[in-house]
Parts: sequence; structure tokens; C-alpha cells
Amino acid sequence: MPDFLFKTGAILLLTVSPMALVAQAAPMASGTMEDLGTLRADNSGTSAAYDITPDGQFIVGEADTDTETQSEATIWSETDTTDLGVLGPGTQFTPPYSIGWAINNDGSVVVGWSNDANDQFNRSQAVRWVNGVIEDIDTVSGYSEARGVNGDGSVVVGAYYPGSGWEAFRWVEGGGITGLGTLAAGNAGSSQAWGVSGDGAIVVGSADNDLNYTRAFRWTEVGGMTDLGTLRSDDSRVSRAYDISYDGSTIVGNASTDTSGTHAFRWTQADGMEDLGDMTSDQSGWSSAQGVNADGSVIVGVADDDTDNNRAFRWTEETGMQNLGTLRSDNNGTSNAWGVSDDGEVVVGWSQDEAYVTRAFIWTAGTMLDHENTLAQVGQNAAEQAAAVTALGRVSEFVLGQEIMDVPAADGGGIVSSQGRARAPVTVRFSLGASGNGDGDARVAGVAAATALAGDLTLGGYLGLQDYGSDLGGFDTDGAVGAFGLYLRQNAGGAGWTWKLAASHLGGGADITRAATLAATEVGTGSTDLRASSVLAEVGYGFDRGGMRLTPFGRLSHTKAKRDGYTEAVGIAFPVSYDDHEQSWTVLTLGVQLDRAVGQRGHLRLSAGAEFDLNRSENAVTGTSAIPGMTAFNVASPTILHDNRAFASASYLHRVAANAGVEMSLGVSQSAYSSGATVMGSIGYQIRF
Repeated sequence: MPDFLFKTGAILLLTVSPMALVAQAAPMASGTMEDLGTLRADNSGTSAAYDITPDGQFIVGEADTDTETQSEATIWSETDTTDLGVLGPGTQFTPPYSIGWAINNDGSVVVGWSNDANDQFNRSQAVRWVNGVIEDIDTVSGYSEARGVNGDGSVVVGAYYPGSGWEAFRWVEGGGITGLGTLAAGNAGSSQAWGVSGDGAIVVGSADNDLNYTRAFRWTEVGGMTDLGTLRSDDSRVSRAYDISYDGSTIVGNASTDTSGTHAFRWTQADGMEDLGDMTSDQSGWSSAQGVNADGSVIVGVADDDTDNNRAFRWTEETGMQNLGTLRSDNNGTSNAWGVSDDGEVVVGWSQDEAYVTRAFIWTAGTMLDHENTLAQVGQNAAEQAAAVTALGRVSEFVLGQEIMDVPAADGGGIVSSQGRARAPVTVRFSLGASGNGDGDARVAGVAAATALAGDLTLGGYLGLQDYGSDLGGFDTDGAVGAFGLYLRQNAGGAGWTWKLAASHLGGGADITRAATLAATEVGTGSTDLRASSVLAEVGYGFDRGGMRLTPFGRLSHTKAKRDGYTEAVGIAFPVSYDDHEQSWTVLTLGVQLDRAVGQRGHLRLSAGAEFDLNRSENAVTGTSAIPGMTAFNVASPTILHDNRAFASASYLHRVAANAGVEMSLGVSQSAYSSGATVMGSIGYQIRF
């Protein structure tokens, strides 16, 4: 057996490449964020956001489902995206639907409406979801819709149909539903309630007056329903109120103007109704204010612009009406804003995407993102990071296997030094390796050295550099990790008992990028440190049969890998912060190695066996973000498909000089995260001196 033989079992540890592992793991991510985006598994279809909690932790709206032809009420929370369900199961001809229209302060109460498909007329019913449980709050009419809720969820407003027409209602927990009437004598005509103050005392909406015009109203229990007027100098025509600030000071909506157009308005007790204009250059378009923040300083809605499209806007006294654009790359299409956070910094609504499909959006600081895609993007990236940390540990295991075999013992005829003293020979190997599985690849360059000690012992070490660059799925890394390994082997390459103890460590910095692979998402990059350590104990027994040496072996290894926490660099609208993430596992490996001489200069080694996971940590990837509905997240590590894995390899070493040789290796192995095989290869040059 050549004394500079390359140990093929070492290169087998390269067969799970970090980049390949990341690419394979992403589709199998599981955990609390598994149902992201719309309520469809592929995140397709339509969605819309209508309201947001004051702190931005929860968003409510509607989204398409996999099983129904119509959308259902949806709440995007810090833990998941939840289908709030419907009142009835639906039939072949009347599929169920529901809409979540408003949400209370802490996200525990959502109000909206749902059709009861068991009803032959398929009528909508006002509903309230309390901690996700639906309840019908209208027991007196055939049709109703809930459109506003106060801070603690105890007061709900909307409109119902008690018999002769739509009427605004106010529902109080424990007190039931009460009609608010209209602005006309004898409560003639109809009315609609759209918003309620934080304490539930003030209700706003629209109601018919004696001239049969629909007018914005403000209602209190003491004062009843008050007409807020219009933007016309003669106080005629139409107005509607859609929302009221939490403190009750500011009401917003739209109203007729002197030019016969309709403009968004802001109303306060001190200043009355103020025209907010539109986004056309000559103010000839249409606009409507539909949401207002806690103190009335920020208003959102929809308005015409010079492209003849309706666009979402954000208004303040300092900036005026700001066009928020759309989710389309060409900024065409329409958008509509309905909700705003208490501080006025985050706006939610809906916009058309590249395919002119309606999608829920989030906006801040000049950036509009597809809300569902952003949630999915962060969840996918987190799962891929977990896979990458696992792959980092596999690189540490690769270093454990970097061993040079058959260095003669010091008392077996060493090299004479220039001082006339005998010394043990040193063997050095330079190698390049690569692996891939169609989804990604890895590259490793390193140098290994070994020398003999007394007592049939061999001491060896390894220094290497692992290329850690990839651009796959929603995850991109750019960096490199340095690796160091040390081992002690007894009876290297000989017959009889042999054992090995080894340890390795690697680490380095990397830039991790949350890639914008999904439409209307943003790129976020942060710098972090990666490191992993492994220890190994192995025992084997070699015996000769028919010109071959067979060495069955057993190996026990333990690995710990970690990515330090980091925050994506400033300059993006919704940055994400990741906590430290650590994984560890213990593996038993059983295998057999076959060595055989090939002619006078060659040596062939075959190796095969299986790995068995004895235990493996399942730490989730956790963190926080500025993304509404994901202020905190918890994503499980990728699911292990194979906790028992097979491997096989072949290597050939050819002596090119008395003290040098070239070796080539090829191997295949199963991945813990994929049903496909990973193929690897390496080439190296060894010299003994």
C-alpha cells in the first residue's frame, strides 16, 4: 500500500455541499409560517389588506384559498397567515366567502362579513372573529356587514338590512345591535356606518337626508346623527365618511366639490371639512380618503393621477397627497390604500401586480411591497439559512476526514537530516474538491500534512478554505470560511486494529442576502459570522483476503454549527433582524473500506457505508422585522427526509515518482434533505519528504 495514499473516506464528507443543501431544503421548510401569502399553497391568486393594528403587528383583509372559488377573511400575524373561515360550509352553487374588514388594537378581534351558504339567498352576515372564532352578531336582519371596531373589540359598527333598506348599526358586546337611523325625517332612506372611535363613542358613515342626498355623518349617543356637509359652497350634493381617528378628532371620507367632482376630505370640529384635492395636475380628478392614523395627522386613500389611474395616496399637511404607485415594475395599473398604522409610517391596501392581479401591499418610506410575497420571502430565506447552517457543519465533518494514510513510523527507517539525526518523513497533500447535485455546488481547496510518531501513531492536520458563495432560491451568501483540523491515528493503513481521534473547527464572515426572487419584494443584506466544530472517534479492523485489504469501521461524530445574529443593513424599507441560530447533531457511521494494488504504481480504494442520526437539534430560525404581520417570526429548520443515509466512493492514486503521487476521487451519497443524490470529485497531489 503506498505510503502517501489519499483516504477516500475523507472526501465523502464533501458530498453534501452548502449550496446544494440550501437549494434542496427550501421547498421542505415547515413550521409556524408554512401557510404564507394568499391562502393558496403556491401563494398565487388575489388578496387585499384593509386594516392594520396600531403597532403594525397584525393586518386583516381577504385572500384566495386552494379549495374555494372566492376569497376568505385573512389575518396576517407575527406567527402565521390564518384563514379566519366562514359561517357556512357552502354548496356547489353557493361557495362560501368572507372578508375581514377591521381589526382592534391587539389583533384579538376582527370584524367583517361572511355569507351563510346554507341560506337559500346566500346573504352576507356581519361577523366578529374573537381569537379566530367566528360569531354572527346580526340576528335580526337578512343582510349585514360589519365595517368598524373600537380599540378593545367591544363595539362594532356597520350596516344591516332590517326590512325596508340598509341602516347603520352599532353593536355593543352584551347589549346587542341597535339601528342608528338616517338624516331624513322619519328615518327615511338608508345609512351605512364605516368607522368608530377608539372608545366606541363616536360612529361615522353616510346617510340619506331629506333631499335624498347621501351625506357624511357623525353620531354620538347624546347628540345622535349630525350631517357633516360637503365641499360645495352651497352645501349640496353628496359626501361619505369612511374612517375616524382613534382619538375621535378627525373624520375622513369624500365629498362633492364646486366643480361637480368628488374629493377626499378631512373634517375636524374646529375647521370643518377640508378639501384634500387629488393627484392630477389640474385637480380635475376624483379622490377618496379611507383611513386615518391615531391623531389624524396622516390620511390614506385613493385618487386619480395624470395617468388616468386610481392610485393609493398618503397625505400629511407637510407633504400633501403623495402618490404611492403600484406593485408593477412599470408603475401602471391601480392601487388603493385602506389602512395606516398609528404612527402613520406603514400603509396597507391593495395593488395590481405584473399580471394585473390584485395583491395586498405594505408601504413605508417610499417603498411598496407585495405583502404576501414578502412574508413568503422571509420565511423561505429563514428556512434556507437553517439548511445552510447544517451544511456548514457538514463542511466541518469534511475536515475531520482529511487524512493522509501510511506514513512510516519514526522507528521504521526515517530520513536523515543535515545534522545527521534520523527524523520521521512528512507527507503533504494539496487538493481541490467540488460537489454538486444539479441545484448547487461547493468548492474546497486545502493542504494536509502528516508525520509518524513513536508507537505506530500518526499525527496529521489540515488547513483549507471553503468557498461559501451561492445564489439560489431566496438565499445568497458571499464569503469564505477557513478550516483547521487535527487527528491522531493508530496503525494507519495496517492490518489489525486501528483507531482515530479527530477534531475540526472552521469559521469566517459572510454577507447574507435576502434575495428578491419573488415579485415586488426587496433585497436585504447583512454581515454575520459563521462557525462550526466537530469531534470524531473511529475504530476499525483490517484483514487481507485474496489480494485485498478489507477494513470494516465504525465512527461516532458530534457536530455543532452556528450563525451569529445580525440585522440587515439600513437603507431598506422593512429590515429583518435574525437571532443567533445554532444546530448540533450526533451521527453513527458504519462502513467498509477495500484497498487493492493496481499494477506497480497504482492503488484503488473503494468505500461504502451508511450514516445514522442518533440525535439532531431542531432549533428554529427566529428574529424580528419591521414587516407588518411579521414583527416576530419562528421558522423551523428544514425537515430531515433521510436520517439514515448511504454513501459510496472510489479513488485511485498513481505514483508519478518515488516520493510523489496524483490521486483522483469520485463519490456519491444521499442527502439528509433531498431524495436526489449528490456527486463529488477531487484531484490532489501528494509528496513525501
